[in-house]
Amino acid sequence: MECQGICTLNEEDYCIGCGRSIKEIILAGEKYKMKEKLITAWMAYAEGNMKKHLANIDVYLNQSVGIGEHSDILESLEQEAEKAAYWKDQLEIIKML
Repeated sequence: MECQGICTLNEEDYCIGCGRSIKEIILAGEKYKMKEKLITAWMAYAEGNMKKHLANIDVYLNQSVGIGEHSDILESLEQEAEKAAYWKDQLEIIKML
């Protein structure tokens, strides 16, 4: 039986609810911390990339100096939108975890 992470130890250092040893409880907590760290880093990475591509779109639309090297602005906007959408999708997946 799982104790849902609220462990009460008996005199032999085993959980009364789930039967795990104190070592197993500590290891389970460490795995959870690593998972959270990875998800947080992945989310920050995805958010940063999405914001980068949205900033590029903003430059194309609002700063004429930023478009001098691009002869096909609509194609460039489309490419940036596709990249931003990719990272938005990544964020949606991350939030489901």
